[in-house]
Amino acid sequence: MTRKNKAVFGIYSSGEHAERAVNSLIAAGFPSSGISVLLPDTIIASLAGLGGAVGGPLGALVGMGIPEYEAKRYEGRVKNGGTLLCVHCYTAGQISRAKDLLKSSGAQDIASTGESASTEPAASAAIFR
Repeated sequence: MTRKNKAVFGIYSSGEHAERAVNSLIAAGFPSSGISVLLPDTIIASLAGLGGAVGGPLGALVGMGIPEYEAKRYEGRVKNGGTLLCVHCYTAGQISRAKDLLKSSGAQDIASTGESASTEPAASAAIFR
């Protein structure tokens, strides 16, 4: 069954903060298979599966469903030491809850965007280093 889903994104100042957010999201019922984390020491090799083979880190972020104008901003934040967290959501309630959890756990630049139709989230509890 295909469905349109959304992704909620936020930037953390450190991997430790993002890890705590992941734990909060899982405790709140979000499946670990729908949560992805992009750490600052990641570049092209580990991003290839997310679109990085063609466009480097920017292409990988766009491949995760982030619009290009936002991806450029996130790319800069990650290159400067930030950690990007992405949560795949299927309902308006999940989107709202994910945004609330990201905000309460210290995320900055929280946004959501539509993703292409799929049967499951693209990444499986991925933490890219």
